[in-house]
Amino acid sequence: MKLIKRELIKIFFILGIQILCGYIFSHFLKKSFNLREFFTNYVMIVFWIVYFVVVIVINILKMKNRIN
Repeated sequence: MKLIKRELIKIFFILGIQILCGYIFSHFLKKSFNLREFFTNYVMIVFWIVYFVVVIVINILKMKNRIN
């Protein structure tokens, strides 16, 4: 349960940083910040898929090392 809480906090922190950076970049580039476009952007989707895959692989390796 502790691991799940820690991972959720980390995920929401990264998501908040991504939204903040997207807003700041759009402000400096003089473009409108559209939250719907932000969430459907392929870069964000690929980032989160890779993030989840890496987290899952790391946790599997940690569990495997604990068993041995």
